[in-house]
Amino acid sequence: MERNASKATSAITQSLLPIFYTISNNKPTKPCYYPLKALSLEESDLFPTENPKGDANSLKQGLQKDLAALKKLNLSNQNYVETLFFVLKKHWSQVALSAEQESISLFEALKIRAAIANCFDQTPNYDNMPSPLLMFCVDLSGIQDFLYNIAKSKAAKSLKGRSFYLQTLVDTAVEKIIQGAADKNIYLNWGHIVYTSGGKAMMLLPNTEGMKGILSAVEKEYLDHLFADIGSELYVCMDYVEWGYDANMQLCVEGSTADKHIGDLWKALIDKVAKKKQQKFKSILTTNFDQLFTPIADGGDTNRPEVYQVCAVTGEKIPLSGNKKEDKKRFNLNENRENEEAIYVSEIVKAQTELGNSLTNAKYYWINNERYKQDEQESFALNVHYCFSKIDTKKNIFQLRQSTLKFINNTDFLDAAIKTNSESTRGFMFYGGNAQPHSKTNKYAEKSFEEIGRRIRHVRRQV
Repeated sequence: MERNASKATSAITQSLLPIFYTISNNKPTKPCYYPLKALSLEESDLFPTENPKGDANSLKQGLQKDLAALKKLNLSNQNYVETLFFVLKKHWSQVALSAEQESISLFEALKIRAAIANCFDQTPNYDNMPSPLLMFCVDLSGIQDFLYNIAKSKAAKSLKGRSFYLQTLVDTAVEKIIQGAADKNIYLNWGHIVYTSGGKAMMLLPNTEGMKGILSAVEKEYLDHLFADIGSELYVCMDYVEWGYDANMQLCVEGSTADKHIGDLWKALIDKVAKKKQQKFKSILTTNFDQLFTPIADGGDTNRPEVYQVCAVTGEKIPLSGNKKEDKKRFNLNENRENEEAIYVSEIVKAQTELGNSLTNAKYYWINNERYKQDEQESFALNVHYCFSKIDTKKNIFQLRQSTLKFINNTDFLDAAIKTNSESTRGFMFYGGNAQPHSKTNKYAEKSFEEIGRRIRHVRRQV
């Protein structure tokens, strides 16, 4: 695998052309290309220019260095493949597939080919099937209302936390599918993700009854946990379409090959998911009908305390029984701020706000199946835990089994001084929005959105 990666790099000479250039009606005289360099957050490495920086030899040397570092980690086969995914993403994302296909990323093209090959390898008699592949989609519904339903005094951190929480919900679905498949000896990885953004993810999967059973089980578990955590604020839709190519290389979608193009595959999947959005909570209705529709008298029913604290964010009624343990389910976001009015919220809203706090200085982010108390931590549904740490030491701090460690805004994720075990995957993620404007009178106090808004209105009046 390392040898093939190095061989492919030796033929790289073409920088990636932005896809927008190929679809623009007003093309510039000279096209701009991304730098022929590894991904980083350096300004010179981010944006396309007429004279892109970088060269194939330096890119090849960087890849060979990372492949050598990867080998020294002594990872298990599965974790090696998953970490290699991030190595190739780092070095090949800004490289064109070829001079003739300069707007197609080499990394994305090879990722899709590898995912399809892996699906075929795990689909018996795939060559005799008209549709040996599944295109799967998970789509969160209700994002806008959920995202901006926040407490004013904690708007920045609440918005940041809730936004990242939405992404972890999508990541959780993907992680549970990969885990569930592994339990059935179907080996997938993050390379099977075609697209993930904006509360939606699409995956390439093998078309087997075992895989369909896993998707059905994950959907039910996910819906139950999501409803238990946040009620009807969000809804998740999951569905798939069967597809493939016949002997004449005609695209077959859901058993039909009539004038099919790749766009028809996307349309068929989006239409199926959209249909589910019109039947929200269908499965919940069959098991929680009374909870959803039985009227509750004003002030509560006989089975509940008659005193409530209303969550300032969601409007949820938090029962107050006078029992200290029970009443700890409400939290004051301004508890440690003098002369500030109390803002009471539910437990999960508090967790989302603290998530915004954790993200501010976090350097590492890891996903695991074990609860582990470390510097900062947030955990979410379905027994998948999302942990954050701002520790910047060379200690053996990431010794969790079956975990994925991601460096935040740092692509040097193979640092040997950071110790992980052989069952851990390493990678990186880019995350923006940590920097928040601070007050002029108090450098430690972040500005509220209200203060930022007043400043913007003042500037507009001056203009």
